[in-house]
Amino acid sequence: MLNSFSTLAIFGSKRQNFFNIYTVETQVCLLFCYFSFPGLWVSDLTITQLFLQTVQETERGIVNSMQNSMNKLMDMLKFVMVIVAPYPHTFGLLVIISYVFICLAWVLYAVYCRKVRGHFFHFEKVTRCMDHQNNNHTGQQSGADQAPRRQCGAEEAPRRQSAANNEV
Repeated sequence: MLNSFSTLAIFGSKRQNFFNIYTVETQVCLLFCYFSFPGLWVSDLTITQLFLQTVQETERGIVNSMQNSMNKLMDMLKFVMVIVAPYPHTFGLLVIISYVFICLAWVLYAVYCRKVRGHFFHFEKVTRCMDHQNNNHTGQQSGADQAPRRQCGAEEAPRRQSAANNEV
C-alpha cells in the first residue's frame, strides 16, 4: 500500500490524474500497438493457411522447421540490433529499420501472390460488386445490350463446396 509520501513522489500531487503522466508520444505508441494486434493475428492465420494448402503433408516438418529457424534468426537479429544501438537517440533508427523490414515482407508477399495467382488484386470481383450495387441503387437499366450479372459472391459458395467435396 502506498503512503501519501510515495504517492506524492510518483504523481507529484494527490490531485494529479494518473493519465497525465503519459506523454502524447507514449499514448500514440500504445494506440498503434493496440491496433496492430488484429493485423498480426490475420497475418498468422494467412501464413498457416498458405502453409497447409501449399506444402505437401510429407514435407511439412521440413518447411515448418525452416520457417521457425528463420523466425528465430530474425528475432536474434532484432536483439543484436538493440545491443549494438542501445541509446535513446538511436531508437528512431531501429524503428525505421523495423518498418523497412515490414514493408519488405509485404512486397515479398505481393510478389508471391502475383506469381501464384497471376494478379495481386481481384479487380474484376470488386468492379462486378460495385456495378451490382450501382444497379441496385439507380434501378435496373433496361436494354438488351446489358448482359445479366451475377450477384457478388453468389457463385463462390457452391464452387468452394464442390471443391471441398472433391477433396473428400
